[in-house]
Amino acid sequence: MSEQSTMEANGRLPDWLKRAWVATSVPVGAVLLAAIIGAVILAVSGANPLEAYAALIKGSFGDSAAFGRTLEKATPLVFSGLAVAFAFKAGLFNIGAQGQLLVGAVVAAFV
Repeated sequence: MSEQSTMEANGRLPDWLKRAWVATSVPVGAVLLAAIIGAVILAVSGANPLEAYAALIKGSFGDSAAFGRTLEKATPLVFSGLAVAFAFKAGLFNIGAQGQLLVGAVVAAFV
């Protein structure tokens, strides 16, 4: 029996599963915490959090037109985030992503 299978048989998780857990637990936890805090704020303000979140999901993914609008609004934000992440990975400090996005939009509209 190999060492890896012996460790798995003893109840220890394999390394790839540990890495997957660490990589996904923080973002999933952040989203869940944000949803809980948002639900508390909605409940304190007198709104029903379940209805509000259902309307949010329906408005963004309810049909093909809503999904298209969601992609239309999210794409520039995703590309701005990728541009900043790419610059940080390259060892550069980029704090002008919003201005670059606006200038790029103006130039694209002009062209």
